[in-house]
Amino acid sequence: MSTFNTEAITNSMGKLFEEKDAKVRETSELDLTDTGNLLKFQQAIGEWGNATSLASTTMKSLSDAVSGVIQKM
Repeated sequence: MSTFNTEAITNSMGKLFEEKDAKVRETSELDLTDTGNLLKFQQAIGEWGNATSLASTTMKSLSDAVSGVIQKM
């Protein structure tokens, strides 16, 4: 019988958010009037947005899976 560990998923997503948040904070302190720095900042914001989307999709999938299991009980 396999186990399902939501804590591992949550910890993994938390670590991902910490990394992306740190990158956004780091790049926001650069001179954003410089085109290269602005592109780095935009990339960091995009990666943060993708991480948010991934977390939302993952949570929805987990919720749907648990709901399906409960309905079949």
